[in-house]
Amino acid sequence: MTISETSADTEGGFRVEEYGRRDDAQLFLSLCIPTYRRAPKLRRLLGQLQRVLGESAYKDVVEVLVSNNASPDDTAEVVRSEIGGLAVHCAVRVFTQAGNIGAGPNFRFLYEHATGRYVWIFPDDDILYDREFDRLISHLQQVEPEVCLSSFDQPPWSENALMFPCGGNDTELVVDLAAAIPHLVRFPKVTAYVHRRRTLTSSQHALNVESERTTSFCFVTLSLLLLHDYDCRLLLRAPQIARSDEDYLDLNFSPRVYLTMPLAVRLGLRGNPATEALVSLVEIPDIPLTVVGLLFRHSVGLSTVDAGVAESDYRYVRQNLWAMATHGWRNLVKVIVILALYPLIGRRRRRPTH
Repeated sequence: MTISETSADTEGGFRVEEYGRRDDAQLFLSLCIPTYRRAPKLRRLLGQLQRVLGESAYKDVVEVLVSNNASPDDTAEVVRSEIGGLAVHCAVRVFTQAGNIGAGPNFRFLYEHATGRYVWIFPDDDILYDREFDRLISHLQQVEPEVCLSSFDQPPWSENALMFPCGGNDTELVVDLAAAIPHLVRFPKVTAYVHRRRTLTSSQHALNVESERTTSFCFVTLSLLLLHDYDCRLLLRAPQIARSDEDYLDLNFSPRVYLTMPLAVRLGLRGNPATEALVSLVEIPDIPLTVVGLLFRHSVGLSTVDAGVAESDYRYVRQNLWAMATHGWRNLVKVIVILALYPLIGRRRRRPTH
């Protein structure tokens, strides 16, 4: 097949290039890859997709979208070297943002520019389980949900695998909003979600933007907008669809982001008279204990936390010492270790390098 490239479109602050043949009437799934400054991982994912789509029975109904969020590394070169091998199997569009628009807006950008019936946001650092690609599409075609959630592997594997038992079956359909919410918020990992593509109303768009601005879970807000405003059909899948890279343990977010989860749910339920009762179904982890545990692991070298996040959490521990230290003797020991070791760790990591 001849690979063709369209002229660049600079409207809206981005450039788009199209490869391969695209038949919008036939497209079922838009697999969307937001990427920023992770060229080696993007190369790995695009290479894997070449293999998976080459063997897929559904390649003719799939498109792949890549949105390069103004990466300062060699992401553009990786795309140029890998995209041809992918475009022989399916339609591909590559968007290059003029400037970094942020992670949440990049997710929304891909959702709004997709043309498939379903949209799957697949970040560049996750690893697909090959065998599950066709099974996912098959389940979507059979059930036609508004939102689909698949089980997901998260390191350390024995502790943090997101699993949907589904009563011993491969799938389970949830048609009650109150029953759906605990699943949506139990382990909010964007790769686990597939959304029905809808043309968002101005009100839905505004709520999505507000969720991006005030929460870390705009994809949860979108899920609830779809389930609440259209058809409450949430498909749960027991098979694990993908896993995080091992270096996910190098965290770049604070557990305190989970405090924004109720707001993400509330935005998705706007106008529902039972909103507050439904929001009460959201279980928030014990944030002080979680912050102390994470920073303790960082301080003793069991994990690595982004320097800015670690500094912010350390200040949080210092400012809330009483609350942090009154959760039992184990937590007290961890707080003492953090107070003793973290300043040394932070000082070492802040030294200039040449």
